[in-house]
Amino acid sequence: MKLTICDVCKYQEGKVVESIWRISRKDRQTGERIAIDACDNHKDFFKGTTDIDEARKKVYKLMRI
Repeated sequence: MKLTICDVCKYQEGKVVESIWRISRKDRQTGERIAIDACDNHKDFFKGTTDIDEARKKVYKLMRI
């Protein structure tokens, strides 16, 4: 059995919540893909991002990179 946890819950709240979604954004020109595991509450994490750069900034901010 593989257990995946929600990256948003883990990094924002310090909780361990099982994820049921694998969400991603892909750059159409380069093929680069950014993906995170998400629970049902965070399945819209990338909503509102229009390109890969915005999605990358959002993930970096989440993980404090």
